[in-house]
Amino acid sequence: MHGSGIMLSMSKKKSQQEKTGQVLIPGNHPNPPEPHEVDAALILSHHYQTTVEFQIPVDDYKRKSADIVMLGAEWEIKTPKGTSKNTFTSSSVELRNKLIT
Repeated sequence: MHGSGIMLSMSKKKSQQEKTGQVLIPGNHPNPPEPHEVDAALILSHHYQTTVEFQIPVDDYKRKSADIVMLGAEWEIKTPKGTSKNTFTSSSVELRNKLIT
């Protein structure tokens, strides 16, 4: 990442060898990530012991950009909305239908 920004780190000791993960948020990000997105990125960085970098959104017609880059791949962070026990299932079916069409 070039320029200024925010870097969050998590570390844990594993057999006397310290492992670390970090989250990078560009300082020029036009819409800073939501707290739940930062939480998800911290969990991923800690679990995979890697860097998770938030991407600056691309503002092109009909083009979406990924939220993060982790382990060389682009990823979207999704949070199901709702409080019922079927929220996740409903959201998954909705996403599957969007991907199929």
